[in-house]
Amino acid sequence: MIATSNGPSTKKYGYLEALEKELDAAGVAHVLFDEVRPNPTVANVMDGAAKVRAEGCDFVIALGGGSVMDCSKCIALMAANDGDIWDYSLSGQGGKKAPAHDALPIVCITTSAGTASEVDMASVISKDESQEKTGIFFASMMPTLSVVDSNLMMSVPPKFTAYQGMDAFFHASETVVNTKHHPMAEMFALKTIELVAKYLPRAVADGSDKEAREMMAYANTFAGYYMMCTSAHTMEHTMGSFHDKLVHGADLKMSEAGITKDELKLYPKKVHEVLGGDITADPLALSDEDYLAIYEAAYK
Repeated sequence: MIATSNGPSTKKYGYLEALEKELDAAGVAHVLFDEVRPNPTVANVMDGAAKVRAEGCDFVIALGGGSVMDCSKCIALMAANDGDIWDYSLSGQGGKKAPAHDALPIVCITTSAGTASEVDMASVISKDESQEKTGIFFASMMPTLSVVDSNLMMSVPPKFTAYQGMDAFFHASETVVNTKHHPMAEMFALKTIELVAKYLPRAVADGSDKEAREMMAYANTFAGYYMMCTSAHTMEHTMGSFHDKLVHGADLKMSEAGITKDELKLYPKKVHEVLGGDITADPLALSDEDYLAIYEAAYK
């Protein structure tokens, strides 16, 4: 099963057609699931898993950005296991179960430079009913094969190029300040920061700059090899739990994203219920009062 987003880009720019031609040439039958939303949900996962089972698919191919790859990993897990994906979530209202079976094999073909989901076993899924956006990860969700081709990133608009690039930057910068990091993680992170600083402005200014796109693809993947996020990522996941259209990595005013100052007081409790980064690895331990103070100071 090929999984793509519910947007038009993979079809518009010919990426889906190119993949289908490769599968046809290899004699691999395929079906399409094009319903993954920008912040994938439990419903997305379970609908995709149901299609995998109904069609008798042997593996899942994710063609898209982080949302598609994240959702596909969970689809592959749930195609092989009973229940609901939230049964295996470690969030506040998650079932915290261990899956009985490994995920089906996963192929990731990334079309963005930011999330690095192609080189890790983690996914981020939202459950709208309980206002939770959290990480779900098991070893079998590590992709069997990943394709990182900067030619597939040339069509990303400037705004999203910036958002995705800043996500890669924060993966790296949080790794550097993480108190539990080790020398190899720092090595990858520092190289990522160097590449983002040099090439992200170029990629945003001119999306056809092949060198800039290629170097940002490297930066994205390097950051993903040792992604040791801190409370900064958890704090964003908290906001995303309440606002499902919030774009990860975007440099936006909270008020423009529909966040009200009054709701900020709900956030510190949620920080302890969702997974985004290791809140125990911050350079300075933060209290709930600290979290609220940071949210309030950042509010515009």
